Amino acid sequence: MHILDCTLRDGGYYNNWCFSRELTNAYLQAMHRAGIDYVEIGFRNFPQARFLGPYAYSLEHYLSGLTIPHELKLGAMVDAKSVLNSALPVQKAVNALFVPQANSHLCFVRVATHVEQAANCEPLVTALKALGYTVALNLMQIAGQASDKISTLAAEINRWGSVAILYFADSFGAMDNTEVERVSRALRDHWSGDLGIHTHNNQSLAIHNSLYAVEHGIRYVDATLLGMGRGAGNADLAILLSELSQRGKKDVDLSPIYTLGETYFTPLKQQYDWGPNFFYHYSAQHNIHPMFAQTLINDKRYSSREKLMALTALAESESSSFSSATINQKLSGFNNIQPLDEQAPALDFSAFQGKDIILMGAGDSVVTYADDITHFIQHHTALTLSINHQAALDLKVIDGIICIDQHRLLYEADFLAHCGKPIYSAQRLQDQTTREKLSAATIHEYDCLLKTGVFEANTNGCIIPVPLALAYALALCVAGQAKRLFLLGFDGFPADDSRQQEMLNLWHDVEPACKKLPIIALTPSNYPVTQGSLYADYN
Repeated sequence: MHILDCTLRDGGYYNNWCFSRELTNAYLQAMHRAGIDYVEIGFRNFPQARFLGPYAYSLEHYLSGLTIPHELKLGAMVDAKSVLNSALPVQKAVNALFVPQANSHLCFVRVATHVEQAANCEPLVTALKALGYTVALNLMQIAGQASDKISTLAAEINRWGSVAILYFADSFGAMDNTEVERVSRALRDHWSGDLGIHTHNNQSLAIHNSLYAVEHGIRYVDATLLGMGRGAGNADLAILLSELSQRGKKDVDLSPIYTLGETYFTPLKQQYDWGPNFFYHYSAQHNIHPMFAQTLINDKRYSSREKLMALTALAESESSSFSSATINQKLSGFNNIQPLDEQAPALDFSAFQGKDIILMGAGDSVVTYADDITHFIQHHTALTLSINHQAALDLKVIDGIICIDQHRLLYEADFLAHCGKPIYSAQRLQDQTTREKLSAATIHEYDCLLKTGVFEANTNGCIIPVPLALAYALALCVAGQAKRLFLLGFDGFPADDSRQQEMLNLWHDVEPACKKLPIIALTPSNYPVTQGSLYADYN
């Protein structure tokens, strides 16, 4: 049997495939000394519209700068849809991505495809084999598929004659031994080549399932250092090797693996904290794509309670394909898609018209400058609004609270109802329980509809492109014809944080409507707005 280590490829989901040359060279040497058969170094990709590190592309000229042991079999993964959906014919797309194997650092290519699209991969795998590569086909999201469907697909792939190794992936970490055996048996009915398995650790079964697969004749097994991989991660390489060695299945030297893990990957694990937890376990149980859980876990804007509510909402819908728009919708509770009521009464905008508006965000700068922010508010004539409850400031300096997050409205309802401040929100975001709890509050009803790429601010409601209270606040200011908008606590995020791109997209979408509204950040911000200072005089 053979071990394929895919640490840099699967682990790259945590650090955007940004591994240093020093780490990579140490990794390759350790794999060689430990007796690992195959290393999947990363992906091979067309250019992507965001910054990704070297192993998202694994280009030949970059690999030339690495110290690759001669005996180590190196490979890369290609996503089938990136080739099949490209503007190029398949043959030209393959030739654009791959040189002939004789001129490559790679000896194998693994094609990743969903079960539903696998039958379309014949021209892709045929073209790769023609270039001289050993081709593996990785069937994703195969758990739960009917056995006869799996067998029929295996027969089709077998007929192509281009695939050397047929892999199946426990994509959502939902498989157990029974499912591993059922799937592998269905594949073997009409597949004459070797089988491989790629496990995920959502239910802490990655090692267990991998060993079970080996005992039942599967010859290729994936693993990663410390289990580093998307979501809950994969089978831990050192643990898998130790178990295989004890069972007489694999003769390995564990020392290089352990040393490499301690030196380079333990700090990464402490930084990114991958591994099984309740969110990943719940995702596996409900067929939810693991990137939903990973994204929720890493988003510091929301409490554990909000994240669980979002995950529960995902379980009630089709969530096998990841979408950042979907997760934003579930987090915010924007599930009512009825159009705005054109006959609804207009909001009274007298507090906005021709006035300065101070808008409080939740950035760290609010805590850093809390006393000076209070001083600024007290010495400037403006309507001061807070995005949600702002605990860092005395409520006395806040004139109103904006809250459009359905889950936050529910669990902060008691505070909002008795804080003595008017609440700007929309009824469509409130269920019956929330409305009852907010009955004692003064609600300024301003309807809100979510529509990607659209920003409209009307006097009786708005359409916003993302489910963010900032978008809603901007609509209030535009519709109310505010004089200026001062931002406090809108710090921004690192450039490689998906939340930053979401905010930049928002600013792009609102720009045409906000041309007459000066927007000035008074605390440090990396958003594309005018930078000012809360220590200046704007009266």
